Amino acid sequence: MESHKDRIERYLGDVTASWFGDNDMPADELSEYDSYIENMKMHAERFGNLDALKQFFEHLLAHPEINTEALTSSQFAWDDEQVREIIAYAHQKIWTN
Repeated sequence: MESHKDRIERYLGDVTASWFGDNDMPADELSEYDSYIENMKMHAERFGNLDALKQFFEHLLAHPEINTEALTSSQFAWDDEQVREIIAYAHQKIWTN
């Protein structure tokens, strides 16, 4: 059975790892991640995990003591601030209300 950490890693990887499959550096603007975030959303919807993804994101955003660096999978070493910015931005894009 997949753990919560594995699941969030997989969905964040739709943004973080996929981005670095196409680029050498992080995006200059968060909006450059939009298509990757949309892919993450579709992936979560397909597997019935969109509500769980929302809960994971909200939990991580409410607990700054949790280091999010370990939740990314890519060749680039994302820091906690970058990951939190992506999570907050993705949350706002997917759940606009």
